[in-house]
Amino acid sequence: MKRNETYGWWVWLAIALCIPAFVINIDNVPFIGDEAIRAIVAYEMMLSGNYLVPKINGEFYFSKPPLYNWVLICFYRVFGVVSELSSRIPTVIFTVLFTYVIYLFNKRRFIFKKHSVLLALMFLTCGRMIFYDSFLGLIDIFFSMVTYTMIIGTYVLASKDKWQQAYFLMCILSAVGFMLKGLPTIHFFIFNILCLHITLGQWKKIMSWGMVAGFLTGGLLLGTYFFFYNNYITAKDAMAPLLEEAAIRTVAKNEWSDVFKHILTYPFENIYHFLPWSIFGILAIRKDIVAILKSNKYIWYCTLSALTNYMVYWTSAEVFPRYILMLIPLIFTIWIFLYEFEVQDHHWRLKTLRILFKGIAFTIPFVIALGIFNSKIDLIAYWEIKMLIIVSILALVSYYYFVNQPLRPILLVIMILVLRIGFDIFVLPVRAMHRDSVIVKSESIRIAKKYGPNIKIYGSSSMNRVNSIYMMMENEAILSHDSSMTLAPYYIIDSTYLENFNTIDTFPNGEGATMWVIEAQ
Repeated sequence: MKRNETYGWWVWLAIALCIPAFVINIDNVPFIGDEAIRAIVAYEMMLSGNYLVPKINGEFYFSKPPLYNWVLICFYRVFGVVSELSSRIPTVIFTVLFTYVIYLFNKRRFIFKKHSVLLALMFLTCGRMIFYDSFLGLIDIFFSMVTYTMIIGTYVLASKDKWQQAYFLMCILSAVGFMLKGLPTIHFFIFNILCLHITLGQWKKIMSWGMVAGFLTGGLLLGTYFFFYNNYITAKDAMAPLLEEAAIRTVAKNEWSDVFKHILTYPFENIYHFLPWSIFGILAIRKDIVAILKSNKYIWYCTLSALTNYMVYWTSAEVFPRYILMLIPLIFTIWIFLYEFEVQDHHWRLKTLRILFKGIAFTIPFVIALGIFNSKIDLIAYWEIKMLIIVSILALVSYYYFVNQPLRPILLVIMILVLRIGFDIFVLPVRAMHRDSVIVKSESIRIAKKYGPNIKIYGSSSMNRVNSIYMMMENEAILSHDSSMTLAPYYIIDSTYLENFNTIDTFPNGEGATMWVIEAQ
């Protein structure tokens, strides 16, 4: 069998492993806070029949437009239930789609076609994706896919002198991005225009009919939504919270000491979060790096787009790694380009890179085998057999890694996917039994069963979102606020009102605090 055909079989094996890797036990662990927010908004829309105005606990929710909630509603309808599974399956689907989009846009961008496949799989198996974001019911992967498609799709069209279509696509996808996350999409739009024309020139094209048509169409989509939204609450009331949400992590909203600390640590945090592939950054340590990047227009465009947008988050405190997922394929594209450039050279950079990856491939089976000393492993049924299988597979792939140099990148991908399967089998079930969120879930369900749907939140008591979604799921009713004590026989209070009432029950709120139940007075 030819070498390329052998590589292809390993690629198909990696693709096949994605099915168990991204599905096993994804519904085991209870919702985290942001997942609960997405689920509550979608579920309240379903229960109230109002699909235009996002609400949480019966009160207006302005932080995010509702497009992703509509996506969740579709899956809730298909599954017939609101659950962790029906909330997280969309993330799995968007993860697969995003990976394919990365491959599609880059399949003719490298010297070796197999590197476009590797690029897509690098994104799929980087640490943050494989061990966190890919199994949570959050907006970010869908938003990142839309934003990445805007950034690369407009370049592809503009580089073919299809400027009108490029502008139109840019405006439409920006409108979609706005309906997902609000104002953050604006800086992607602005930097997209600047990077596009810095790379390709043609500044006069900005005033073309394509830009006008795109603005009008995107504006019409957003305007139509806010026109109907305005029937329930003034649309301008939604803009201030959106501005606040966009600005809350910027320099203007944080202490300078926090911002300075963030600027110092943020690059190193991202090296950690996007291991092992972030190690490829070693290849950029060279004096002629700018000239090399400029030698290829597409790579230079990816560089400008990644840098300009990255700066927004680099100078903003309180940001999460998932906020830059759309930039990671751009950065990895640069790494692959430099890798192809370096292979012809065999400089110290490439030698160092290979040593580090060999160390990772050698270490992984041993690190996983050490799991037998974890006291919680006994909670997993037949753990001895499962551990033997996982470690044996990892050891076998590690062996192949050392004896088949041309297959090493795809073999490392396979090792990471097997590692994720082991994570699904051993880590997620234990989390589902021992995290504080498990107690919060069970106690919320207990309260919901005991007091039924005739319970409300008193006054301005702060209700944890995880508590709320599980109580709503159990009672199939909106858990809303009320200050009159005339709408329900039971109310939930926080410590603010504790001295004013006699409590009859208590439960944890998941944030280290306690909530109480009282009878209406």
